[in-house]
Amino acid sequence: MITKMDEKGFLKEFANRSKVLLDNYQGDYDATMLVISLLGLIVIPRERFCGNLPDDAISNTTLLALQKSVTVNEKNGIPYNDTSLDYICRNIRHALCHGHIMFYGEQPVYNDKPFVVDNVEFTNNYNGTKFVIRLQINDIRDLVN
Repeated sequence: MITKMDEKGFLKEFANRSKVLLDNYQGDYDATMLVISLLGLIVIPRERFCGNLPDDAISNTTLLALQKSVTVNEKNGIPYNDTSLDYICRNIRHALCHGHIMFYGEQPVYNDKPFVVDNVEFTNNYNGTKFVIRLQINDIRDLVN
């Protein structure tokens, strides 16, 4: 008989499966895989369980790296000082869900090789909020670990 997984079980299982896929990935598109994994590790849990993420959910070093990576943080044209983990993840979630991400890196000399992504920019520009964060690949990896 097919049964529905309970809500909390689903969230934990989906996040765990996303993490396993990320940990076991071997290929040329690690930046793409990291961004895809954010769906399972940030977007879906945030949509289903709208609790605030405490800053101590990640290491201080990772939080500081995230905070330093914020390039624009405004509300109605005025600088906005919230750089909590919850606020940063909420804005990354909005950027992901609305397709406001951009890859930056190097195009290899030989066109048969994939574009090498060094960092990813996430932009949320909605309802008076303007938020931009450009994360190095290692910072994304630290966030999802």
